[in-house]
Amino acid sequence: MKILISTPNINLNISKVVGLLKKLNYLDSFWTTFFLPFKVKFINKSYYKEINLKSVRFVLFKELMRRICLFFNLKKFYSRDENIFSIDSINKDLDLKIAKYIKKNNKIKIIYSYEDCSKESFKVAKYKNIKTIYDLTSPYWLLRQNILDQEKKLQPDWNLSSTEIMSESKCIIKDEELNLSDKVIVASSFTAKSLSLFNKKNQLNIKIIPYGIDLPKTKIINLRKVNEKFKIFFAGRPTISKGIHYLIKSLSQLDFPWEVEIAGSIPEKPVEISKKLHSFFKDDRCKFLGQISNKDVLKKMQNSHVFLFPSLFEGFGQVILESLSSSLPIVTTENTGGMDLIENGKNSFITPIRDEKNTVEILNKLYLDEEYRRHISENSFLTAKKFTWEKYQNEIKSYIKNIL
Repeated sequence: MKILISTPNINLNISKVVGLLKKLNYLDSFWTTFFLPFKVKFINKSYYKEINLKSVRFVLFKELMRRICLFFNLKKFYSRDENIFSIDSINKDLDLKIAKYIKKNNKIKIIYSYEDCSKESFKVAKYKNIKTIYDLTSPYWLLRQNILDQEKKLQPDWNLSSTEIMSESKCIIKDEELNLSDKVIVASSFTAKSLSLFNKKNQLNIKIIPYGIDLPKTKIINLRKVNEKFKIFFAGRPTISKGIHYLIKSLSQLDFPWEVEIAGSIPEKPVEISKKLHSFFKDDRCKFLGQISNKDVLKKMQNSHVFLFPSLFEGFGQVILESLSSSLPIVTTENTGGMDLIENGKNSFITPIRDEKNTVEILNKLYLDEEYRRHISENSFLTAKKFTWEKYQNEIKSYIKNIL
């Protein structure tokens, strides 16, 4: 019995699945367009510990060309979905090559694939009676679109970034992939709930398996005292979907000294998203770090008082678990994996989306009550201990064996 796994990118959860299948001697091959040297500066090296390159099938040409076009700013070749070196074109190329491969391979019993690169290979799988597992890493597209449409009406002076706009053709492909899936794995109850909007005659067979974390070798307790300023940390692209405008609104209402550090790739022209974001970039209390390594993100977490993550939607939000493992209290929304990790007010905080008033009240309490912040910090680490990568792999293992 062999399993083929495919994904355009490599994240830590993917590495863990590939490593598990290799260990169980279930892995036929692992297909990807991702090539290590391009992101080695920012990537967590543990992503590759469990991946044996001998089992990897790289589909690289278009991705290499896309990187070249990015370097020379040749947007006409990659900026739109229909362009020859767009991400959509790269994903389609990967999908077609896998479909061709499994047509000739009679040993494969399961295809374990991720969104945007599964349509054609799943069609062939159905024809050959091969089981299909679809790992959905983000909430259902219609929910995301509904939230962003609401946001455009609520915040007319803010614009969506190019990465937040999804074409109709891409949405159609996502639905076709779901329709061809025998099983669907998601990392959070929020993502599972979002699939209630999916219009399918037969109910989707959904399994929730939260991601894990590599715990620090020694227990970290957040003992940082508030001296001159209250240190707030945010990790992610400063865009509407990440709730950056609600972060700005919340901070503007604080009546104590604060400073915020933001780690994430910054838009080339912040003013095109919003004049308010452009002004925020110039505030002396705000420090924009750009894209930094996972190791540096964890260091920043260990030197902050709170992690503020007002995202409008997340498939999971690995930074939430990283914050908990760093004993850093987090304030995030109910539209994330935080709902599966956080007991509100005990080990961190959950708010409704768009609720800056509640966020401000929490931040005030954490600033004023050092003992309370210490209590939250201790409980945060205890929570993270329950979500290890070993547990994640064991749940994936049991799930796959039950399918067989």
